[in-house]
Amino acid sequence: VVMTIILILAGIVTPAVTRVIENTKAKKAQQTALQLATSIASYQTEYRRLPLDPKHQAGADVQIETDETLMNVLLGQEGNKLNPGNQSFYTGRNARGRPPRNGLVFNPAGGGRLCDPWGNLYQVMLDVDGNHRIKPPFRNVQISGAGIVAKKVIVWSLGPDGVESGDGAKDNVIIW
Repeated sequence: VVMTIILILAGIVTPAVTRVIENTKAKKAQQTALQLATSIASYQTEYRRLPLDPKHQAGADVQIETDETLMNVLLGQEGNKLNPGNQSFYTGRNARGRPPRNGLVFNPAGGGRLCDPWGNLYQVMLDVDGNHRIKPPFRNVQISGAGIVAKKVIVWSLGPDGVESGDGAKDNVIIW
């Protein structure tokens, strides 16, 4: 009887604990995504351009990931042409554990990449054409109109499954 009661309680508690852990990860991803968007806006204020290679500075909006290309610029890696002052725009916490989870994974040169709590790179879309409108690659049912977001920068995490959901609202963590 005691074992049965313990098993029933474990069956009730386990899903609740799992839900709390996933909600905590989603909140951390949302905070990091907001900090990243703020860092990109600070870079743009400082240099009057987006943290992109000049070939992307004109034309359609660009989707990138928080890999070494973007993060080396935002971290102020020495010798980076896009950040000649080596100014650090992003100051987040270092990732811990293996595989990398939730934070910066540094390389020996001082740059790195930024991972969400599930070990995926964040997705960033930048308003390259300067019209303050971005159309995300997936349609979010919560956005009115044709899925246009009135921002210069949008950032999202692909969530626990690491895949863009078809409607953008399943498990992706978005900040717009």
